[in-house]
Parts: sequence; structure tokens; C-alpha cells
Amino acid sequence: MTLRIQTLALALTWSLTACNIGPAVSVGMTCSTQITIGLEIEGTCREEIDDLTGESKRTIAIQTIDLLPKVHLFIKGEVREGSFTIMVKDENGEEANQTARPDRPLDMHVIGRLNALNSVAFTLLPGGAGAKGIKYEVRFECECLP
Repeated sequence: MTLRIQTLALALTWSLTACNIGPAVSVGMTCSTQITIGLEIEGTCREEIDDLTGESKRTIAIQTIDLLPKVHLFIKGEVREGSFTIMVKDENGEEANQTARPDRPLDMHVIGRLNALNSVAFTLLPGGAGAKGIKYEVRFECECLP
């Protein structure tokens, strides 16, 4: 039974790789990943949003065999009009956040943990009347095995 489950998992991994999904996936964001020599998973996800008028949740799922590994998030962002805040939980479960404005881009580093679904979640919040012309990227380094 165990061998059958391992074979099925391996086949699923190969099929995901063949479909070019790779070790990291996010809906709405464009992600690229690589596995380093030290067997860590690194990648970058990017997104552009024309108009953010309400709270928007995002998730990056990382394909790993490790349970609740640490992940370093390096988040950069800018906005053309208005402001927006990114909120993410750190490794202690505390909320970390930073706000971007046209004259002050967002640049933050958070050490978090993947959740039980092997993903890291964060929230985008518009300020006041909303935000227009958002560009942001999340670079991640997961201390985990692929």
C-alpha cells in the first residue's frame, strides 16, 4: 500500500513538472522557481493590478516534502495612485505589514512558515479610496526539500 501511494505521488510530481507547474504555484501571479544546490526552493512571483478597491488574498503554494518549513519572503512593490498594504504572518504567527505609496515603495523581509497545505498566504489591502497601478513581487527562499 505504501509503495502504491509513493508511486502515485511520484507520478503526480512528474506530471506537474511536465505541465510546467513546477515547485511553486499561485493563482493570478506569474511565478518562476529553481532548486538550489543546497536543495532549497527559491522563486519569484509577480503581479500587476490595475485597480485594487477591496481586500484581496493571495497564496503561493510550494511543492515540498517538509512539514511547516521556514520561508524567507522578500516583498517589493509600488503603486501609481493611492496606497496599498501587504500583510503576512511571520514565523511566530505575528502580523507583519508594510504600506506602499507613490513616493514610498514597499520593501520588506519576513521570515514565515509554510502552513499545513505547503503554502504561504498574504493579503493586499487598499488604502482609503483604493490603489491604482500596483506592481509587486514576492521573492521567496524556502528552507525545504523539493
